[in-house]
Amino acid sequence: ILGYGNVIRNNKFSRHGSKADCEGLLFEWDLSDNNLVTGNRFTDVMSGIDFQGGDGNRIQNNVIYASSETSRGGVELGSYDNRTTWPCNDWNITNSLNQYFPYLSKPHNCHSQNNVIRNNTISGFRVGVLMYPITDSSNVIMDNTITTAVIQPPVLFAFNFEVTLAPDN
Repeated sequence: ILGYGNVIRNNKFSRHGSKADCEGLLFEWDLSDNNLVTGNRFTDVMSGIDFQGGDGNRIQNNVIYASSETSRGGVELGSYDNRTTWPCNDWNITNSLNQYFPYLSKPHNCHSQNNVIRNNTISGFRVGVLMYPITDSSNVIMDNTITTAVIQPPVLFAFNFEVTLAPDN
């Protein structure tokens, strides 16, 4: 998603058995702020919702189920504090014929802040909610029901959450 103030509601996202490494939704840079993602169903995805920058987004009341082979997170909140490495350095693009060049031709703020991830059901991922490589306390992660795919302590950077570990099969 590259855009401000969008509402993504009551959709179904799935790879439909494909082996492609697909996320359900991808938020990129400072071009993805103040969006609402609610009431959606994500199935058979490698990661349900992936941030690579984006502020003020609300992710709520979604159901996110992993594909069987994923080792990623249900919601991945990538937050970066510099503009010299990927994904923040895409402004260093040389192809001015690219339709997105006017948007990509400047450095971007890839620090994800003030996002709310609340009341989602996340199941089957190695990690329910992952913030990397840096965390930011302005992001609120609460009231999610998370069932991990493996029996190990989930790596969650959150508070006020419920975790249910899947039975050992």
